[in-house]
Amino acid sequence: MDEKKLSQITQPVLLIASTKDRLLPSVAEAQRLTSIFTNSHLITLPHSGHSCLVEADVNLYNILIEEKFI
Repeated sequence: MDEKKLSQITQPVLLIASTKDRLLPSVAEAQRLTSIFTNSHLITLPHSGHSCLVEADVNLYNILIEEKFI
């Protein structure tokens, strides 16, 4: 999907990036996507790596509640 089509998405988008991701530039990519999605919010996980959502310290449910996405 190209950026023009992505920018037409109006639903809220929560972008989650890990600052210690050594496989991909997660934060840079999430920042790029923030500029594309018109209704987006970015949070960064300062102590997480590439597989942040399976780390013991990260609770996706709590993140979604805190960011008011559910």
